Amino acid sequence: MNSVARGTGRFCRLGSLLATAAIGTVAIAARASAADDPSEEIRSALQARLDQLRERLAVLESSGTEARAAPAQAVTAGQFPGSWKLPGTDTSISFSGYVKADAMYTIGRPHASPGGGAGGVGDSFILSSLPVDGSVAAGQGSDFRLHARQSRLRFVTRTPTDWGELQTRIEGDFFGAAGNERFSNSDQFRIRQAFGVLGPVLAGQTQSTFMDEDSVPEVLDNFGPPGDVNIRQPQIRYTHAIE
Repeated sequence: MNSVARGTGRFCRLGSLLATAAIGTVAIAARASAADDPSEEIRSALQARLDQLRERLAVLESSGTEARAAPAQAVTAGQFPGSWKLPGTDTSISFSGYVKADAMYTIGRPHASPGGGAGGVGDSFILSSLPVDGSVAAGQGSDFRLHARQSRLRFVTRTPTDWGELQTRIEGDFFGAAGNERFSNSDQFRIRQAFGVLGPVLAGQTQSTFMDEDSVPEVLDNFGPPGDVNIRQPQIRYTHAIE
């Protein structure tokens, strides 16, 4: 923004200088034409004025060239929303993600669920783990779990190449190995997706080829609704659009 403002200011000064030069030249020329025999004094004044204006124009043009060269190292908007270009390259990058706290309470403890161990409420709401009325697990009392393991980080790049646009994506959350209170409840970062795409070829870890992401509903729980097909796996995939 500052570079644009400085450039605009230079253009304004240049325009003002040109206008002043034109007015001054016309004024001196008018004095010369008004006289029957222009004196040497008038011609010298006109020449001096023109030389002065040439020097000022040269200085402004030089400073304008330097200002145009500087933005090459400036940070500019990228090729997709929320991105910016890495200075000196054609690569657009973006960082995104979110922070989320999950709180779960159960009246009767389920048998087992990921992260919670046997008899714990766990880190996700799994319908099949709910205890059946009258069972031993249903009478074991309530349980409470609070965590922020679903918080997510995402890094995306896009770079134009001679073979098409190269896209990369690294995404992860904190559903790795869980810590405990002795170690400040540390949770390890884990990779959800890490892949690159060039044209129709994808290589890396991402959603399975047979998973339709558009059919997944918006839910609060990380585990998702019962019956949802959710799998991410390493793969090399070639995709061809059928019209």
